[in-house]
This record gives sequence, structure tokens and C-alpha cells, in this order.
Amino acid sequence: MKKILYSLFLCSIMIMNAQTKKFFAKGEVQLKHPVEKVNLRFDNNLPFVKVSIKGKTYNFLFDSGAPTVISSAIYDELKLKKKYKRFVGDSNNSKKQQIFTELPEMVIDQLIFKNIGAIVLDLDSAELSCLKVDGIIGANQMANLFWRVNYAENALEATSDLSFLI
Repeated sequence: MKKILYSLFLCSIMIMNAQTKKFFAKGEVQLKHPVEKVNLRFDNNLPFVKVSIKGKTYNFLFDSGAPTVISSAIYDELKLKKKYKRFVGDSNNSKKQQIFTELPEMVIDQLIFKNIGAIVLDLDSAELSCLKVDGIIGANQMANLFWRVNYAENALEATSDLSFLI
């Protein structure tokens, strides 16, 4: 399990430059209500949400310690464009060149995210294949809102106004 968790944080230790920071600062979100509830489920003690991209449902890990990630399969299916390639390092100090792309739209329950920067990774690797994960909702995407985990209801609560969560 430790090896899986280390792999999930592959992107959390990155060599950042100005272009990368600007890339991840992009994106917007639309809310239908002041506070949106997102269904959350736990598999192997890890939080997952269902994501819809172009009408197809995917399984994403909710991880505040990583940037947004999509699988190579999603990248290919959607015929997304490569913005650029950068070396990404993991907690074991290994570095690999990865594609950075932008998701035009992603829906999580009632939240609509647009133009979110994402790193493309092979999520079918031996360490991750058992989780059946298609991507990661990461810190750059979460930064657009204020979040609260409601464990009693297995839900995430998201808002653009912090006063609604206090």
C-alpha cells in the first residue's frame, strides 16, 4: 500500500518554473448553488469521486497533495492537445518527462470545471492498476473553491464563499 501511495504522489514533488505555475493557475468553475455537495466514496481508505467528461463517467482520486492528473487513455480518447512536456519527479527522486494538457470541461456532480491544467500519466502501471483510477482531482483544481469533507454524509462540500462553510 505504501508503494501505491508513493506512486500517487508522483506529481506532488515537481520542478516548478514560471510557465508551470501559470499553467496550473488557469481554469474556472461554475456552481449551480452557493454550496455544492459532491458524492464521495472510499476505496482502500482513499477518497474517490465520479467525474464526467464528454458524457463518459470516470473514477478520480480526490488528492490535495497532487496536481490534477488524467490517464493516458483519457488523453488519447479525447484527442487532447499537448501544451508542453516537463520532467516530473516523485518521492523516490526518479524523474520522467510527462505531457501537460488542458481539459476543456469536466463535471463533478453539479460542479463544472473548465480549462483545467492536467498532467498525463500512465495510470495502468502495476502500482496503480489495482485502484482502477482514471485520474486525480488535484490541488490546482481544488484551489478554485473552498472545500469541506463531510464524513458523516460521505460528501464533499464546495463553495466559492468561505462564509457558507463556517
